[in-house]
Amino acid sequence: MSIISGLRCKVCGQLYEESPQYICEECFGPLEMHYNYAEISSSIQKGQFNEAGGKSQRGAFPPASQWINQDLRVGGTPFVRAHGLGKFLGINKLYLKDEGASYPTLSFKDRVVASAMTKVTEFGFDTVACASTGNLANALAARAASRGIKCVIFVPQGSDYNKISHAVSSGAIIFEVQSNYDGANRLCSEVQDTLGWAVINGNLKPYYLEGVKPLAYEIMNELKDERPASIVAPMGGGGLLSMIWKGICEMKELNLLDGELPALIGAQASGSAPIVHAWQNNSDDIIPVKPDTKIASIAIGDPPDGIYAIEAMQQSGGKGFAIPDEEANKMVKLLAKVEGIATGGAGGVALCAASELIKADKAYNEGPVIVLLTDRGNSSDLSANTAGKTEDKAIKVEANISTFVEMWKQNYA
Repeated sequence: MSIISGLRCKVCGQLYEESPQYICEECFGPLEMHYNYAEISSSIQKGQFNEAGGKSQRGAFPPASQWINQDLRVGGTPFVRAHGLGKFLGINKLYLKDEGASYPTLSFKDRVVASAMTKVTEFGFDTVACASTGNLANALAARAASRGIKCVIFVPQGSDYNKISHAVSSGAIIFEVQSNYDGANRLCSEVQDTLGWAVINGNLKPYYLEGVKPLAYEIMNELKDERPASIVAPMGGGGLLSMIWKGICEMKELNLLDGELPALIGAQASGSAPIVHAWQNNSDDIIPVKPDTKIASIAIGDPPDGIYAIEAMQQSGGKGFAIPDEEANKMVKLLAKVEGIATGGAGGVALCAASELIKADKAYNEGPVIVLLTDRGNSSDLSANTAGKTEDKAIKVEANISTFVEMWKQNYA
């Protein structure tokens, strides 16, 4: 019996066979991977899986990555006790999960792309695409290049092209959409249906999101018998926090965790904080905003998984924090000065939220506080080598599906 039972709607529970599909045909809710937990439990008893994590994503339990090829060197990122920064911030046990050391493009997006890309060949796609401001573009382009698959990236108007230098170096076709991120994302979704492409965070999203869960397993495995008081993560679309919670709940259901579960803390930039604002108002209604933040990796005004991030905070007893850009940037500099670790603005937002958490409630300081540093920021040598050249390779397009499809068929098909 397979441990994967298929795709399940998160709203109505309707089950589907595995396919490139993200939306339920019955209620239009999002689909997620669903598992045969009885079979998994039996496998655990037979010793077929690691206890609670593993040093790499391909060895992680439970089944988030059972379909991932064994040659994908993803996961197993550094887990660091930050004594100096913890002392400075008044956090007794501060740990950093540093996704800035991820292979090959220095962000946690390597995990989700590796997970989703294993389905590209299986489903018969020859072109992959995404909308991105940086990290996802780089991760997808690198993985597509290694497989010889055509890669298309849609970036919003005014993007910092240094942040997608890895994608350009990997041979991706870059289109600058004359709109913001949400407009670029809409065009990408429309192309998915019109041209039949694999969109990594669209029709492959159920498989994409599963790549997050090993983060939870790795953290719990590193701490072993000591349970974290909280896990703090930056939020853009909301998928990162919600899937960490899913991983923790799976471990609990399979008797791999006992005792109190960690509180999940979500952090957004103040200029793009619709999830935090909804949580503060105790509302399930997330009101989209026009992002006003320089931290591009989390500048998503209409977060697709925001409601599930709110559920994770509520069910875990967590909190949400909105952090000004200037405070996040100061924290990035402080981290480098005190611990010698480079991270991006999203990591600065999460660290600020951890500091605010302890100030607001000392109870969270009674156990380990885990902060996710989601990327290395814009500090790679590759970025410096391509600065000033990347923008010339971008093709400016309108946020119009008919115009784009005609141009694509004439020039690229």
